[in-house]
Amino acid sequence: MKKEELMALEKEQIVDLFLATIEKLTAEIAELKAQINQNSNNSSKPPSSDGLKKPPSRSLRGKSGKKPGGQPGHKGSGLKIDREPDIELDVIPTQCHKCGKIVIELPMFHRNIQYKYDVKIIVELTKYNIFETVCVDCGETVIADVPECKSTVNYGNDVRTLAVVLSQYGNVSIDKTHKIMRDLIRLPISTGTVKNIQSEFAGLKSTSDSIKNIKTCLLSEPTLHPDESGTRVAGKTQWVHILSSSRAMLMTVHQKRGKEGMLAGGVLDKYTGNLVHDCWIPYFGFDKCKHQLCCAHLLRELKGLIENGSIWAVRMFALIQEMIHVVNRHKSDDKSELSQYYHRKFKQRYDEALAAAKAEIVPSKTKKKSKPENLFIRLEKYRNEIMLFSKDFSVPADNNQAERDIRNVKVKGKVSGGFRTQDGADEFAKTATVIGTAVKMGKSVVETVRGLFAGVQLVTTE
Repeated sequence: MKKEELMALEKEQIVDLFLATIEKLTAEIAELKAQINQNSNNSSKPPSSDGLKKPPSRSLRGKSGKKPGGQPGHKGSGLKIDREPDIELDVIPTQCHKCGKIVIELPMFHRNIQYKYDVKIIVELTKYNIFETVCVDCGETVIADVPECKSTVNYGNDVRTLAVVLSQYGNVSIDKTHKIMRDLIRLPISTGTVKNIQSEFAGLKSTSDSIKNIKTCLLSEPTLHPDESGTRVAGKTQWVHILSSSRAMLMTVHQKRGKEGMLAGGVLDKYTGNLVHDCWIPYFGFDKCKHQLCCAHLLRELKGLIENGSIWAVRMFALIQEMIHVVNRHKSDDKSELSQYYHRKFKQRYDEALAAAKAEIVPSKTKKKSKPENLFIRLEKYRNEIMLFSKDFSVPADNNQAERDIRNVKVKGKVSGGFRTQDGADEFAKTATVIGTAVKMGKSVVETVRGLFAGVQLVTTE
């Protein structure tokens, strides 16, 4: 507004204008301060966004009062030797350390045993002298079949297993995989061969059959954890979708983050169990299953509001923490459900926290709502989905399972910067699916990859 327009206003109009302006600027300043104070500990922002101002890690569970490390009465355990030694040596003293006397001929007494592990890497090169003959009956030239060989120089399953484990499980780049194998075991292998081995593994029939078994396993799980994370594929942002349980996991890459990308896995549209997620709206499109919202996400957002002076958030934060604590205590006591006392208590306190929020939050005068408003709406609308874990003990209160399983994608992205091709991204997802599931089942990654190269599919019904 120009000066002349202000001069034409009445005194009360000017006061009202300035008060409205101050109120608007105060709200904007508060919102900007809240944005500045956001980090991975008090919001849904990823840890990578913290940069050099990364806050100290603080658990939302609070202090237990116990000292770090093993507790009194804890039974310790050391590394167990599970094999017979290849070499056994007697270590005999020869000279007294104090006076220098030769003691080698004196009686000796066994004191103790110590072991040393070491590695000797041997590269085995097999030369095949291939012979042929001519059939005396029909004149056909008969050439001997060479096992596991398709060209002049070939690589066995152990070499191919090492290449896949290093590059796809260890997240070592193709170039560094080539250099490690060249320098460590003196194996002449090119970067192109390493890439071809990756593609071969992802395209194996045993790998495809294993992924089918994994999908069947996930459909039978009582609870699944989905999540999604962006990654760079061929210079564009695509989305890695994860679907996991305590026994198996499925990873896919798709151009879309929403329902279309979720359907590409071929599981969620048929799933009828419990789905634990972070309230990404497309997940609610799967109406055959029950939904549990991740309480860890809610606690981080409530913590952010508390740090900015919110009073009602303190009550809701304490309630969710208490619900988690009570449920965990009942589980440890082998109980299968909460008593009606706790259900009534938690319902009442939830209502009281929502009422306090409604009284405290100042409604936005524009279409864009503030973070406290959005969180309040979510807490009010999805209260049943937030409290499901307190009614069904088979449902976890958080989505940490999926977040742990998808973390390897972020590591891969930091190491290589992304995927150069769509095929490379898809191959990584297939490999991560079978290796990740093998790890959950307690299987050796190396033996699993070696077995898949040999045609043995991963069985998930054990």
